[in-house]
Amino acid sequence: MKAGQVNLPACTTTAPTHDPAPAAPAAPADPDLIPDYPDHWEIGVLYGPHGAPDFFTEASIEKFFEQDWEVHYNSNRLGIRLNGPKPEFTRADGGEAGLHPSNIHDCEYAIGSINFTGDMPVILTKDGPSLGGFVCPVTIAKAELWKVGQVKPGDTIRFVSIENDTAVKLSERQELALKSLMAPPAVDLAKPDLAPLNGLSATILAHLEETDGRPEVTYRQAGDQYILLEYGPNVMDLGFRLRIHALMEAIADVQPAGLLELSPGVRSLQLKYDARILPQHALMEYLLDLEATLPPTDELKVRSRVIHLPMAFEDSATLEAVDKYRQSVRDTAPWLPNNVDFMQRINGLPSREAVRDILFSARYLVLGLGDVYLGTPWLLRFFDQVCYYPVTEAELDEMRDQFRAGQLTVKIEEETFDLKSHQAFLDANAGSIADFRKMQQAAYAKEIARWKDNETDELDRLAKAPPKADLSGLEKFGELVSAEIAGNIWKCLVKPGDTVAEGDPLMIVEAMKMEFEVNATLAGEISAMHVQPGKAVTPGEPLLSIKI
Repeated sequence: MKAGQVNLPACTTTAPTHDPAPAAPAAPADPDLIPDYPDHWEIGVLYGPHGAPDFFTEASIEKFFEQDWEVHYNSNRLGIRLNGPKPEFTRADGGEAGLHPSNIHDCEYAIGSINFTGDMPVILTKDGPSLGGFVCPVTIAKAELWKVGQVKPGDTIRFVSIENDTAVKLSERQELALKSLMAPPAVDLAKPDLAPLNGLSATILAHLEETDGRPEVTYRQAGDQYILLEYGPNVMDLGFRLRIHALMEAIADVQPAGLLELSPGVRSLQLKYDARILPQHALMEYLLDLEATLPPTDELKVRSRVIHLPMAFEDSATLEAVDKYRQSVRDTAPWLPNNVDFMQRINGLPSREAVRDILFSARYLVLGLGDVYLGTPWLLRFFDQVCYYPVTEAELDEMRDQFRAGQLTVKIEEETFDLKSHQAFLDANAGSIADFRKMQQAAYAKEIARWKDNETDELDRLAKAPPKADLSGLEKFGELVSAEIAGNIWKCLVKPGDTVAEGDPLMIVEAMKMEFEVNATLAGEISAMHVQPGKAVTPGEPLLSIKI
């Protein structure tokens, strides 16, 4: 199909002129099938993938299940934010993964994971991220996920810990109810023991110690549909990623029934399975047996390509995104007001130019593809190496136009990535690498101290709904224009003294990752502004006044 093309063939099938016959006579629904929609919900969850004592304190996990969590007003299909107590972590920070103890190198998120983004929990829903770098202490059972779609701001949730077998029975009960349209017998929600066993978290299904040819392996429960497999400690090691690749290839050779999806991270692999076909215990037996068949990690090799791509350093779109983040999310953070300055500080580099030089001299290994790892309908493949070369913003725009028109030539070279050769390179440069890491660690420690000294109560502010607006005395300004939804004032498009017509845009409210216009309800003059950009507002809160 081309622009301007005419006389395209169209569907000529005649539309039906009558409604299809019902599959069964109409009848009242079983009352027990009609759910309640309360203001307080109980939702069944499975402990894991991350718990105590490796990430959280046991007291914090106990408090999590004893607490009623309030649904935050800024929630959507990406995730449901929750207000509640701050968690207590057993780590001071995330090590290599980040400043905050909630940071880990990677975690493929199961749908229904409750993710601690720093100190604030978020239920990750169907449209939410599928890969990130934060811990998740619990995952909502598949049969309980429907409740998440029904909660509303201000509702409270009590999470109930259930066993995997119980979650499977709840799912079977739900399927039976949908097929029979009758309410099956209730399922006993037996509570599991969450206490660590032999020093290991109860979230861990199995743990293999490190051997000469294999790193340690940890198998974590991530709900009743997923298992999260992790190689090694929480450090960056390309050997872990190559071993994940070898494991995925071994699984692909067999393709066991009931194993639905493999999602690789940097040092982890999430396996989605159908418990009706492949129970959790059977999948664990298969994975443990398969691990023993993999070759030693240092013998692994993969095909690789070196791909040269253009980059504009600190272009206007990037700076605009940072500015928008400051206005709509938070204005103070270690990485603000400028990301390059932050990278310079936290790495102990002498200048911003040093950041730029490293960016353009390094090679970047592709460890994931798709959204996040759905497949490969893109230029890049697993283990490609990307090299960036500098261009101006105008040149980048021109190259993008050429690429869309199929006229841009991308330089690509074929190679083999050999882990043993890579390790030899690291050994040969061990001295300079150690010197850099020493400098980097000193800067990192300094940045952590700076962050702790300067960190405000930003999360406390985000966790609280805005106070009710005081409407007294505002009538003197004229007709009030009020917020229709909860959100954040992103832009004010008018100022006092401006003349507006009915329907003119006045403000932009950001909510649920979208922007909503506030329009004039009548013609007149802007007499007063009651909010400014960055202000969180609730439905009914006065935004401005218009005088006729």
